[in-house]
Amino acid sequence: MTKFELPRANPDEVGMSGERLEKVGDVVREFIDEGRIQYAVVGVARRGKVVYFEAQRRRPAGRGWPAVR
Repeated sequence: MTKFELPRANPDEVGMSGERLEKVGDVVREFIDEGRIQYAVVGVARRGKVVYFEAQRRRPAGRGWPAVR
């Protein structure tokens, strides 16, 4: 099996705002905290390069599992 990965880039290298992309994570965290979703994986690519990738999940109460960031 061959492993395939897209190259990564800083958002400004491909004409995107890193500040604005970070707000995506904030919105996802709100949805998780409100119980609207349990987990999310968000990826954004532009011009064939990944500029944002984050996975988040709800932390089960009393289990001590770390949140994925």
